[in-house]
Amino acid sequence: MGSIVCSKVSQGHIIENKALSKDFYLMKVDLGVGAGAPIRPGRFFMLRSWGTEPVLSRPISVFDADGATVSFLYKVVGRGTKLFSGLKPGDAITCDGPHGNGFPDNPAGDAAGVSAHDGTAGESGGGTTGDCGGDTTGDAAGVSAHDGKAGESGGGTTGDCAWDTTGDCTGDCAGDTTAKHIGRTKIAMVGGGVGIAPFYLACKVYRGLYPDMRLDVYLGFSDEGILIKEYMDVADKVTVNVGGFVTDDVDAAQYDAILTCGPEIMMRVLYQKYLASGSGAQFHVSMENRMACGIGACLVCTCKNKSGNKKACKDGPVFPGHEVFGFA
Repeated sequence: MGSIVCSKVSQGHIIENKALSKDFYLMKVDLGVGAGAPIRPGRFFMLRSWGTEPVLSRPISVFDADGATVSFLYKVVGRGTKLFSGLKPGDAITCDGPHGNGFPDNPAGDAAGVSAHDGTAGESGGGTTGDCGGDTTGDAAGVSAHDGKAGESGGGTTGDCAWDTTGDCTGDCAGDTTAKHIGRTKIAMVGGGVGIAPFYLACKVYRGLYPDMRLDVYLGFSDEGILIKEYMDVADKVTVNVGGFVTDDVDAAQYDAILTCGPEIMMRVLYQKYLASGSGAQFHVSMENRMACGIGACLVCTCKNKSGNKKACKDGPVFPGHEVFGFA
């Protein structure tokens, strides 16, 4: 599937480490190795640019990958990501990965590239990003903190369907749009804060696999939007919501698959909205649990699952939505 990667542990070097806002950075790394097995969107690397302190590496989602070059979106929330923010071109960084199970090759099941809304309520999900927990320095593993704002799904200062590169709609999109999507599989990718990270590569990969697939991206932020133009370049429609709840912008009934990554409360709200819609879509969710080892040995990232406790780093971070949210 898709583009790229490397061996398990690489001594990489910083190509670029660009500030996107006061807290968000996009870091591009040369892994120094030839192309290997493809990186599935939603997988992550354990990164470190220091010696013995902090003790733990940080789990950061892959934003993009191209040959031996991998890009990471991260937010400064603690000691580890603060150290990352000071890295300059040429600086060394240890990259251990990719780890975890990402989003599926075919997010809509049998519906992909065929017809609208004929999938079953399966689901699964992906992508962990940010500073890992298990460290008392205040770093938030998987950046579940998201500015400390419950939901960071952003709220609509830009309005509904703000950017639509297909011309389907700009503005409110009032009325029944179902008819225009029959015969074309439609995927929603819903990210909050740093949880938007895996959907850039996801768009590129799914576009390559299914050229006719409709890719709608919903980006939620608490105070300032980032990477909007970049997402416009790879998606059919980009909806940006700043300061409110991006889940309000999503009509779950219109999609064959929904992928989400971000604060747990945002994803739970989206899942409940999906259930209420009666949608037959697949639902894929990424869990941003605290991580320490990244390989399933320490159990720090254990999350409750319908079939028993699972390790977010090894069994996930992508899970079927019903497995993590579909039980009491």
